[in-house]
Amino acid sequence: MPESLIRKVLNKLKWDSKDLDECEISFLHRGAPQDMKIYPGQKVKEITSSYLIFLDEEEEEVVIPFHRLRKIFNKKTHQLIWEKNS
Repeated sequence: MPESLIRKVLNKLKWDSKDLDECEISFLHRGAPQDMKIYPGQKVKEITSSYLIFLDEEEEEVVIPFHRLRKIFNKKTHQLIWEKNS
């Protein structure tokens, strides 16, 4: 199976440009305000073939499938890195 675009973007941010720590990752989270939640990029523990593993405020692992990701925004440069097509 070919690598997904979002996985390519995340890996590039983490390993090539080292900019993932400057990013915020928005994802669909039912019940949260506007059904969206945002995690800072520095909380990404692992990027797998189909989901992210974040560490939450209590340092517990949270698994977020790629299909729930909505956008990646660089806080430092104010640049939208990636956004899911509606």
